[in-house]
Amino acid sequence: MSLFTTYKSRYKHGMWLLTLTLVSLFSTPIYAQSKGDVEFVDAVFAVSYNNAASAGDAKLMIKNHQNTYDVSFNLKHSLIDINQKASFSAKDCHITPQSYQSSTSPALRSTTKESLNFNWANKTAIRHYSKDGDTTFNLKQHVYDPMSLFFKARCDLMAGKKQLSYPLLYKGREANHQYQVIGTEKVSTGMGDFEALVVQRQRRNPDRRTTFFVAPELDYLIVKIHHRESKMANVTMTLKSMDYKTK
Repeated sequence: MSLFTTYKSRYKHGMWLLTLTLVSLFSTPIYAQSKGDVEFVDAVFAVSYNNAASAGDAKLMIKNHQNTYDVSFNLKHSLIDINQKASFSAKDCHITPQSYQSSTSPALRSTTKESLNFNWANKTAIRHYSKDGDTTFNLKQHVYDPMSLFFKARCDLMAGKKQLSYPLLYKGREANHQYQVIGTEKVSTGMGDFEALVVQRQRRNPDRRTTFFVAPELDYLIVKIHHRESKMANVTMTLKSMDYKTK
């Protein structure tokens, strides 16, 4: 039971990690907005499990090629390895996903792989999942993948919105994720202390909580993410260092 609980939490933790990663990267373009487009971002996040430091960092890379962003997130841990990639275009806060890939390798279990490829001309998206093959979605509205979602959220937070809602393709189905700004809190990071907006994902299960800490002082960069899977398991990811360059 202990191993299962740990694995489950670590898996979720990876998801939130990458989420945070994404967020931090979505926020980074904001930081550079007044200076020019972001050319690259190289960020590292420290990870802790049940308030104890974990032996591995999470790494985020972002590259901008003429307003097309390539994003990668990697987490290596003794219990799980996670790799995610996404490509999307961004213009005037209009985020258009192009592709998304994810590979998850839990300890003592087989690797699972997922990919999403968007065809906006035909309004379709194809999902390939290593366990059950291909699924085609007919897109009746603009949707996001799990990474491009946070670049859109960045824009909405900058605009002062408190209630956020986004349609996306998630775990093989069309879903809608909702978030709410519930207050502010000072957060200590490897880059100093920042007053942050506290943004919480809205869930039906009150025992599961995912909270993002977004620093307006860093142009709405996410500096911390916390996920509580249960009363016995929680994971935190905190900004450790970041290097970036603008064009």
